Amino acid sequence: MIKRWKQIYDFMQQELLEVRARALPMEQEIECCFEICNRYLTDINSMQTEEIEAIYFHKNILPQFIAECEYCTLLSYSRLFRPNDNPGDQRGFWERESNRFTKFVEKHKQFLDYYLSARTDNDKLYFSTPSNEYGTIISGYLSLKKYDGYVAEELAVLAEFPAKEAVHSKPYLGTKKFINIAKIMILLNFMK
Repeated sequence: MIKRWKQIYDFMQQELLEVRARALPMEQEIECCFEICNRYLTDINSMQTEEIEAIYFHKNILPQFIAECEYCTLLSYSRLFRPNDNPGDQRGFWERESNRFTKFVEKHKQFLDYYLSARTDNDKLYFSTPSNEYGTIISGYLSLKKYDGYVAEELAVLAEFPAKEAVHSKPYLGTKKFINIAKIMILLNFMK
């Protein structure tokens, strides 16, 4: 069963990569990815498991699926609440977002130390209950770790342009598009 769960996760990752490769508008990409994650999460939750497998499932499998859904939610949040025009405000927003992962790790340090050390001595205690609050911590850790990388990318883009040189009236274009346009603008400035 464990092999089957891993295959299902790999299938989900492949579908997510295909969506991202289509270069859809960011909002549409997030929505498509969330729908894919949610569909796989529903499927994986409907599978029956024995107790030993259930512990492995709640520690290692289910949190990965939930983390993908949570990551889509974090991306959606950032799209809704990121300031549009002022690079200084955007920088402040992304700097605040960059603290999320650190705060989460600090809050759940004891359990995350256990989880990240690959220990198993307390797995039955942590992962055999239906509520699975510890699985929620793992999925939060995984999604915030991935989101932290996205936030760092956004901050890196903003760091390339001083606030007074940034274009204030243009809408946000997404990180990759913004970087490409910025490179073109830099090249055009060198050609003058």
